[in-house]
Amino acid sequence: MNVLTVIGTCTLAFGFAGSVTGRIKMINCVAIFTVGNALMSIGFIREGDLLWASIHGAATAYFIHVWWNNGGGDDTKRRLKGAAKKFQPTRRTAPEGGAA
Repeated sequence: MNVLTVIGTCTLAFGFAGSVTGRIKMINCVAIFTVGNALMSIGFIREGDLLWASIHGAATAYFIHVWWNNGGGDDTKRRLKGAAKKFQPTRRTAPEGGAA
């Protein structure tokens, strides 16, 4: 076991304890689970255990999806919408007449 898997395990335990006791909101617990699973996935990749790395990678993707769709990414979505409103497209192709 390397340091990343130990830290990931502790992070998952912290998130689980917070969700069971109700001291941490569920959306924050999901974010903690995401970080813990990502750390464990990286740790298992470094150890060469690709089965557990892929399991924790899939769990990371699932928790990111849950976090994003349950309000975790609202600030990011707002910033992206604000940036999209300011976008002004410009034509980057040559004129049709070929005038040089």
